[in-house]
Amino acid sequence: MILPVNFFSQADKTVAVGWQSRICALACVKMVLDFELNRTLEIKDLIVEALALDGHDERYGWKHESLVKLLRNHGVPAYAQEFRSREYRKVASSFVENSTEGELATFGWRKISESLKKGQPVIVSVLRQFKQENSFHQVLLVGLEETGEEVKSLYYLDPENPPEKSVKPSLVTREDFFKGWRKLSIFTEKVKQFGFF
Repeated sequence: MILPVNFFSQADKTVAVGWQSRICALACVKMVLDFELNRTLEIKDLIVEALALDGHDERYGWKHESLVKLLRNHGVPAYAQEFRSREYRKVASSFVENSTEGELATFGWRKISESLKKGQPVIVSVLRQFKQENSFHQVLLVGLEETGEEVKSLYYLDPENPPEKSVKPSLVTREDFFKGWRKLSIFTEKVKQFGFF
């Protein structure tokens, strides 16, 4: 099952060159808005609005809470959810993954799968190509592959792909997804469910 979401590349000619390497998250937001609202929004307008929301951090990139506000400002109910858990170690004065993180991640996988089955794409924070350490990126999940009732793989649109008309969703296995998923997601609800439009 693959949702009919139109692809948008962060390297599109409508994106200022200085922003092209830094708007993967906004390209995902644009794809969701275009899909949900059944109209095409201008990326330059979304950049201006996201910056007005104080949505960009030079060190970490786009703030999830600002992306959620941007979606909501356009009538799409949305929320961010984190599926990681840390334990504080006094001796090292640092946080480490704790025993419940695996359970939370599995819950997140199920939640993502259910959202896709309901016809809702999901924005996720990942490592580039699901494997490049220290290279944070965002992609849009748009479908899944099942064997029986078990979800084996997810389809995603990567805004880093070049702006060609024939870009098709890529497939990532559950195993590779877990290796590269940063356990941060943005979920949306159907607009018509809330009677906004």
